Amino acid sequence: MVGAAQLGECIREINAIAKLNSVSRSDLFADGLKRSLEQPVDAAKNVVTHPVETVKALPSTVGHFFKKIGNSVSNAGTAMRDRAAQREQEGQSGASAQDIGRAAGQAGKGIIGFENAKLDCAKQLGVDPYTDNPRLKEEIDKVAWVFFAGGLPMRAAGIATGAGLAVSATQFAGLPDEMYALTPSELALRNQQALASLLATPATIQAFTTNPALSPSLSRSILDSLLALPGAEGRADALAVAADCFTRQQARFLAQALGILAKRQAAGQAKVKEIKIIGRLPGAVDAGGAFLLPVPSDYVSWTPETAAFVGREDLAGLKPQVLHTGDLSPMTKAELAKAGWSAIQL
Repeated sequence: MVGAAQLGECIREINAIAKLNSVSRSDLFADGLKRSLEQPVDAAKNVVTHPVETVKALPSTVGHFFKKIGNSVSNAGTAMRDRAAQREQEGQSGASAQDIGRAAGQAGKGIIGFENAKLDCAKQLGVDPYTDNPRLKEEIDKVAWVFFAGGLPMRAAGIATGAGLAVSATQFAGLPDEMYALTPSELALRNQQALASLLATPATIQAFTTNPALSPSLSRSILDSLLALPGAEGRADALAVAADCFTRQQARFLAQALGILAKRQAAGQAKVKEIKIIGRLPGAVDAGGAFLLPVPSDYVSWTPETAAFVGREDLAGLKPQVLHTGDLSPMTKAELAKAGWSAIQL
């Protein structure tokens, strides 16, 4: 679903890229780059994937000027691996594992620090830290690495330029603070806990967590909305629909639709008793017996598909309501009223 909300997101991301390009030309960035090259943070790019047998280095960071960092990381990883092999030959496997364990701990701290720097960078710019925009991701990685490895506080949006992009992430990106406070691994753990609490089947959990159409931000949005509807039946059914989305647009529509229901309940305007999936559309039945159909769309036309849905016999006695964020065509308004539907513009 492409609309005004996605256009606004695109504009923010273009402005963020311009801001990051400006930061990359700043004296502060140059200072951070110099520091990162002189004192590379080895631990940030080393991951111990096996206690004894293997120590592998992560790929070098973005940009040709990070080559020196990449080399130092490879050297550090090789040294650790050689030390492990030597101590094993000398019958000191316990000491070897202990050394590698300490190195792994330092590596973990470094990686978490770099992830936090990227999250902080995205928050200062007011963009989704898990954006699909490859250019924006590349620029965030580059700037975050230089500030992190150079030991400088993140200043992604603090250098004045014509873009004027000192923004609040929660205001413009529409994301909860936890998206910027939790690292990807912490977020994944919280998602697993949420999925378990929603009584999803193991198959649904597996499909949900591995679905490429669900970005971390969309996954968290869907889970947050369902958690905000405690006691509602059918929440696991909504998760199954999410797990079955095969495009990012479908996942975004579902996340926005569930968000409408959650916000309406939080505002005391409805008490969702049941999530009711019709086809692939998420609706809900409230405590008063009304059927609520959230439609996060810029414009709804009267089409054969719309007519078929509105005319469903199983919805006739449920006092159906359309909760729409955009406009309805005059014919859609007339036909909805004729069929006994009410329309509420949000």
